[in-house]
Amino acid sequence: MDTTVIINLCLLLVTGIGVIVSILAAVDARSSRDQASVYEQSALQAKRAATAAAERGANALERQAAAAEAALTRPDWGVDPVSRHRWKVTNDTGNAAGFVRVHGRPPGHLTVEGQSEGAFFDVGKGASFFIGFGGAISDPSSLDITIDWRSASGAGQSVTFTLP
Repeated sequence: MDTTVIINLCLLLVTGIGVIVSILAAVDARSSRDQASVYEQSALQAKRAATAAAERGANALERQAAAAEAALTRPDWGVDPVSRHRWKVTNDTGNAAGFVRVHGRPPGHLTVEGQSEGAFFDVGKGASFFIGFGGAISDPSSLDITIDWRSASGAGQSVTFTLP
């Protein structure tokens, strides 16, 4: 056999090995691409699930905040000025209030019309009474008013607000 033939046969063998290696590399690349696609789809599904869970959590927090705000903004007693030194206090608790007692801090400056100081009285659902404060030279510039009452269930409750 001639040397050129041997060299050509060796080159053919090396070329054949190169073809086989590139075919195996292409098969491996396709397999990796398919596997990457599966992982990408899995990641997208996880992202969608996480986004949906975050939105549900945010919606729940918004509902809780709205409920808390509604609870805080709904006063048990409405206090509306009638004149400079007189206010109308309305029972907005949704129930009749029993054993109502109204007192101010500092003491001695608040009047509850129709009641003696420190007396207990009942106020029906939506009913009102009037309080007076101010006008005297010795009166402070503001007064903390506390209303104590018992709800229909008998539970004692209290609310404090400040009159200017």
